Amino acid sequence: GLYLDGTRLLWPASAAVTCGYGGVFGMQAALVKDLFGIRDFSIKLAWVALAALVGSLVFGTLLAGSLYDREARKLGSEPYCLQPSCFETSFLVCAVCSLPAVLLTVWLARRTSWLYEPGTAREEARTGQGQPVYATFAA
Repeated sequence: GLYLDGTRLLWPASAAVTCGYGGVFGMQAALVKDLFGIRDFSIKLAWVALAALVGSLVFGTLLAGSLYDREARKLGSEPYCLQPSCFETSFLVCAVCSLPAVLLTVWLARRTSWLYEPGTAREEARTGQGQPVYATFAA
């Protein structure tokens, strides 16, 4: 992975993360509607957007920024640090924290796969006759 190979995989890994987040961002409104229904839709979508903002603040600014500054100070190259050690810890923490997100995504995809099959509850949900998916999680 990126942690072992150094900067050789930095651009492909960055492109993969960017495409992944961009794809999810474009589908957020539809996912929120399908999973939680249209009642109070704007509030639910706002919470999803707020989660992305909080994640960016915590992982980007607070974690990566402080680790980068501390390593640059330690190496005596402040404010610039181009050594792999300036990024290794923050990449490792983000990778470890991404693992539960991947597992939850796989679980949710399997749990809701019936919703996206033709001729099932999705048609009912689209016409307003069915219940939102969260009603089936308790079953």
